[in-house]
Order: sequence, then C-alpha cells, then structure tokens
Amino acid sequence: MIRPIVKYGIDVLQRAAQPVDAITPEIHELIDDMVATMYAAPGVGLAAPQIGVPLRIFVVDVTAESGAFSVAAAGIGAGATGALEVPKESERQPLDAFTAALADAVTSALDATGLYHDEAVAMVNTWQRQWFLTPGLRVFYLAPQAWTDAVLPLTLDPIPDELVRVMVVRVELLTPEVEADDARAVELLATDAASARAHFEALGRFAEPRLRRALELAPSAAGDAYLSEFAPQVPRASGL
Repeated sequence: MIRPIVKYGIDVLQRAAQPVDAITPEIHELIDDMVATMYAAPGVGLAAPQIGVPLRIFVVDVTAESGAFSVAAAGIGAGATGALEVPKESERQPLDAFTAALADAVTSALDATGLYHDEAVAMVNTWQRQWFLTPGLRVFYLAPQAWTDAVLPLTLDPIPDELVRVMVVRVELLTPEVEADDARAVELLATDAASARAHFEALGRFAEPRLRRALELAPSAAGDAYLSEFAPQVPRASGL
C-alpha cells in the first residue's frame, strides 16, 4: 500500500524515532508499504518517520552503479529538528560517493547509541562492502540493547560501570522485478545452465535463499538439482 509522505513541521519528524522491539507481521507490512511508497515517489530511499511512523527503519535501494538513502530521525540530536526528503532517482550518487556518505550516516547513528567513535567506525568498515556495495534493496535498523542482551547474553566479572551493546539488523528485500529475474534464471537452468548459474553465483551468500524463493515461484527439476549443490558437506566419521 502506498502511504502519504508527511511534510516538514509535523511532530513525528521533530522527535527521535523508537527502536524496533520485534519483527512482527505488522513490521513486515510496514516495510512492504515503505518500499511501495518509495518507488511511487519516485525515490530510492525512505525512512519510516517520513510516512508518519516513529520507528527506526529505513529502506535503501542500491544498484551496481549507484545508490541513494534516507536516514531516520533517530540520528538527530536532542533538541534538534529536521526533515528528510525522499531521494529521487536523479539524486543517485556514484557508489564511491554513496558509500562514503552512507558510512558517515551509519557511523553517526552508532555514535548516538553511546559507542566509542573508533568502535563505530570499525563496525562500519567491517561490514561496509556487504552493507552498502551489494546491489539490492535493504532495510537497516538498530535493535534496542534489551533485545541484543536477550539474543546474545553476556556475563562480565567484574561487572563494568557501564556497558553499551549495539546490534545493527539488516533485512534484504526482494522486489517483484528481482523475483521475476530469479525465476527466469531457474527456468534457464534447463537450456543454458552456465548463464543461469552465473546469475546465482553473482549473488554470493544470498544465492541459496534466492534460489529457494525462485523455486517456489518456478518449480524446476534442474533447479532442485542445482539447489542440492548448496547442501553443506558433512565429513564422514572415520571407523573405529
């Protein structure tokens, strides 16, 4: 569903957005609506507060040559105000410039959580290629520390005076156009296996989940056989 984009001056754009506590069906629906609204604008990035939802979610579309993004209001300092415009297709930046700008934005968001700046920079540098340079449409959000502590319990002795832990969650989104391309590649396995395999191999670690989804849309014996090649190789136990 395409939602209306709010304008500067509305309250939701002048206060910090809230963390996402859990990935619920409502959150999935919100993300779907954000993607539809972003493309209808037309644009290549959208933050949840821009459609009146005060949550720390934004979607960004990256192609192989360029990218653009929007940052949620959570990155605005205490007492400050600001608004975000939906990036237009014409506002895409070359990947080098896009990556540098997005890295700065994510680093600033991590700084705001209380991480030391060097830690924030190291975190972004570690994941920069997969976060920003892999073509696709994705959502990033910061999980609340309570969630991080529940998922990854940590016990320290002695107990520190202060502990800051940050989990950046990345969600890959598949548009109908991408799913159609993957389904066509599956169908191609029967006639031009080399080209079909090249399509999926270019996806790196996302090849298997994308192939599984494509097989749901276009069942194929050749595709099932190809999928079996992704099965982990478990070493046989030696006899006694």
